[in-house]
Amino acid sequence: MNRQVLLKLTSKDVIHSFWVPEFRVKQDALPGEQLVKELRITPTKLGSYKVRCAELCGTSHAYMESPVVVMEQAAFDNWVKEQKQLPTDPAVRGNKWAAQFGCAACHTVDGSVVIGPTWKGLYGKRESMSDGTTLTTDDAYLVESIRKPAAKIVKGFNNIMPANVADQMTDDQVKDVIEYIKSLK
Repeated sequence: MNRQVLLKLTSKDVIHSFWVPEFRVKQDALPGEQLVKELRITPTKLGSYKVRCAELCGTSHAYMESPVVVMEQAAFDNWVKEQKQLPTDPAVRGNKWAAQFGCAACHTVDGSVVIGPTWKGLYGKRESMSDGTTLTTDDAYLVESIRKPAAKIVKGFNNIMPANVADQMTDDQVKDVIEYIKSLK
């Protein structure tokens, strides 16, 4: 709070727009590493807000929001310290990575369906694919679905998972997310 924050915005896929209405700022994020936009903000009021994408960017646009929390410096320092300490349980880490990479925008953990298949009870399930084949949703399938989302599409769903997810996640993070999915029985 009352401290300037520098945000460097870019996009790996399409034009997005960083927007926090309460901060009265909006800045487009353009695709391409050379197209980094800088935005400086100085929040002056403690609280939780939402950053939203203000550019119609695709079929999951309505789900593109994340929390923004304005806090005192001491609370922020403690939060940073906690974030640096990764949990030892891979499923707990996987939950963290799923939140960080925005997986919950399309995949639920309670059995309901939003954009993509629910993760609840997914692991080990026999699943029909849009090409008419049937397979078991095991480690190999889940790795492929994260690394090459268009390879095998579950019947009844569209091929809309961002192809750049593979560029963002390490192999260990993918393994942790799979352990998290396994835990959702």
